[in-house]
Amino acid sequence: VEPFPEEFHGKTSIAMVACYSGEIEDGTRLVAPLQNLGDPILEVVAPMPYTALQQNFDAGMPDGGRYYWKAHYMTEISDEAIETFIKHVNPLVGPLSLVGFEPMGGAIGRVDPTATAFPDRNAAFGLGIWAGWTEPGDDDEIISWTRNFYEAMKPYSTGGVYANYLDRDDAERVKDAFGVNLERLRKIKAKYDPDNFFRLNQNVKPGK
Repeated sequence: VEPFPEEFHGKTSIAMVACYSGEIEDGTRLVAPLQNLGDPILEVVAPMPYTALQQNFDAGMPDGGRYYWKAHYMTEISDEAIETFIKHVNPLVGPLSLVGFEPMGGAIGRVDPTATAFPDRNAAFGLGIWAGWTEPGDDDEIISWTRNFYEAMKPYSTGGVYANYLDRDDAERVKDAFGVNLERLRKIKAKYDPDNFFRLNQNVKPGK
């Protein structure tokens, strides 16, 4: 799709996404090395509202598509992890699929793990396997690819996971998403929602 050159449509590509939250002059200086790296297919670096950045990937997930996600947290991206990653994305399965590493650390790591519901303050990266396709006949193949990819990357993971990346068959991973905070969250749920009315999500069940 526009504005990507037509000769690259349908081919696996690598994207580097950078964000600087601060003065434009400082951001321009800090992202300059990325802009001078290699010969990119497309370069779109400009000041924008955070809400625009947040919606950047929405175009790759059109309504009516079929989606299946898996994810891990990682303390590092080792050579072995990179080799395993490349093995599973060459080729990338599904015309709407995205996979990638999201850097964490920074301000995230300066908060106590029990201060909020989110416990994974020490993970350096998040790995997302966001499979997307359009044809129902491809369901089995692409879901299997996603699961195999996820299992192959498990040895490099922390065991934690971002709650928003859990899929419909990940109920058992809610404990991995909230870690040491899960029992406290279950007590809060029991107090304010004992009947589990708010359950159509990565559900935290009421405790006793």
